[in-house]
Amino acid sequence: MIIYPVGKKTGGFTLDNAKSRLVEFMKVLAIAHECVIEGTGDKKFYQGPSPDEIELVEFAKKMGAEAKDIDKNSVSVSYKANFIND
Repeated sequence: MIIYPVGKKTGGFTLDNAKSRLVEFMKVLAIAHECVIEGTGDKKFYQGPSPDEIELVEFAKKMGAEAKDIDKNSVSVSYKANFIND
């Protein structure tokens, strides 16, 4: 099955590559944000400019892509073992 954008016959995606697009989207949610990690140990939480942005980052974490260390120049992301293979 190929799914095309409305009114177009190009640029479509198959159900096979929909999974890879979803994986990339979760990576972007984990990386591209203005949230910071506050707290220590098991008491870490995200603080951000809006509740919506915090929820998107927390959703990515629940899905398996978690921003671990965030500073001005970099973001470290960890992935659950089954994140990419499931």
